[in-house]
Amino acid sequence: MADALSLVGLSAEEFAGRSWYQLSGGEAQRVALAARLVLRPNVLLLDEPTASVDAASAQQIKASALKACREWGTALIVASHDWHWVHEICNSVIPMFNGKVMENGIGNILFGPWRPGSGGCWEKVIEDGQVVRVSEPHSRIAIAVIPQDSFFLSLDKPQLKPQEHFLQGVLALLALEPSSGSIQATLRIADLSFTFQIPNNDAQKMPLFPGQKVYITYPVSAVVWY
Repeated sequence: MADALSLVGLSAEEFAGRSWYQLSGGEAQRVALAARLVLRPNVLLLDEPTASVDAASAQQIKASALKACREWGTALIVASHDWHWVHEICNSVIPMFNGKVMENGIGNILFGPWRPGSGGCWEKVIEDGQVVRVSEPHSRIAIAVIPQDSFFLSLDKPQLKPQEHFLQGVLALLALEPSSGSIQATLRIADLSFTFQIPNNDAQKMPLFPGQKVYITYPVSAVVWY
């Protein structure tokens, strides 16, 4: 057990004799992981491993899990809402919503209510006055999902094709996705956040930085309804 505690960055002398109520949230998560690692499992299941833990514990849990994969050939299966952490550690990601696999990949979830708009589209006015346009929903309170790969990023106001729509926002986060080499971007628009990928070649052509105002364009027909 001392070796397992060491794997998660905890001292056996300090933590082996502690009761559960003497541990912080991050320490409790790491002790729980150590209890699994001591078995050198073929498959390691992690359910919300970074929930209620500090950044140091999240990084230590990641390092410990990856070491198990690397040294023992352990297969790692993670269920988490922390998509940044998941993309850092996993080779493949299967997004789910309302208990179902999202067939179109990771998407941006938008809640109604929706109202009829122009050109056969439906719409919703967001906090800053911009309008989100979508295809016709099956109900006014249906949940819209716009797949990440439906967005096109531009620095200048785009010229729209028929049935396209654009929104302006501020880049809140740029992160490298190791598996694809693309840039994972988060765009903040009023009270909404949109995530999408920027191909590395495109990112190299644009002077992108957090805090920058940019535009995203998407085809209204790309919206998937739930």
